[in-house]
Amino acid sequence: VGRTRLGERKDRAAQRALARLDAFQSSISGRAGDPVGAAEAAHRAIETAIRVDEKKALARAYGVLDWANFMMGIDEPRRSEEAIEIWKSVGQLERAVTLMSNLGAFAYLEGDWNAAVDWYQQSIEAAERTGHVAEDGAANTMANLAEVLVSQRRFDEAVPIIEESARVFVASNVPQALPFVQLQEARAAVGRGDIDRAIEILEPMLSDQLESGEMDEAPDTAVHLAHALIAAGRPAEAMKRIDLLRIESEDDLEEVPPSIARTRGLALLESGQSDEANRYFELALEQARTQGDMFEEAQVLDVMADADTDRRDELFEALGIRPPTT
Repeated sequence: VGRTRLGERKDRAAQRALARLDAFQSSISGRAGDPVGAAEAAHRAIETAIRVDEKKALARAYGVLDWANFMMGIDEPRRSEEAIEIWKSVGQLERAVTLMSNLGAFAYLEGDWNAAVDWYQQSIEAAERTGHVAEDGAANTMANLAEVLVSQRRFDEAVPIIEESARVFVASNVPQALPFVQLQEARAAVGRGDIDRAIEILEPMLSDQLESGEMDEAPDTAVHLAHALIAAGRPAEAMKRIDLLRIESEDDLEEVPPSIARTRGLALLESGQSDEANRYFELALEQARTQGDMFEEAQVLDVMADADTDRRDELFEALGIRPPTT
């Protein structure tokens, strides 16, 4: 009713209020996980806000529209950077913190990891400047940044960020966020050679996830636990952890996720079964390329004996991954 009445009025004040209302509705739809509704409301808000110069509504709608388009796979020019500049211009940098983090997430998922690191760092810095760094939203951004840094083998940079993220989550009483942070701690521990610490974190985490039926998280945990066990010279135990997932079948190997296939290949290679290991590596490589997973493709190429090293190096450079020897 309120929107209808505002829409019937043509005066500037009513139209600016309408832009704010539609921008607010776009946010509500976004939080409800409705990208279609969010995009529709955002488009309405943008059209009105531009016409009557309602900057805050415009900035809000730009940010929501970018999220909605990303969720729906719509390839349109992003406007979040414009939104960030608007929030800065009106003295509300704190409103730009989430947009910067979103841009980091977009870049990460699209394979532009250096840009992801840059946006995540900008988000954290903006949160610090506006006094919001002690909030769980900032801690989420820290955890996401740590994930990228660990994947890039920048372990020493990742560790203090992991520690701060965990501290904020504990202080904010958000224990459900801790397993993701602890997973990054374990990954960093493997990268730095502290295998015992990684196993200490991951063994109970995997047991808890399997017991509670958290099968969205368990495969990732099992993979990293298996890597730690392989690094400890315990490949048979590593394969047992993968077996706990019960997602493999000799009759349907093409359905095995590339990370699982690569990890089993590593365990087999460590066990001296090179031919069988190569079978799994080939499967992982095919799956990674089919899925467009640059990181997984790079990791498979990094362990295959007859790999295309030029392609591996190209992927490492694109993703900002440091060579193992540095």
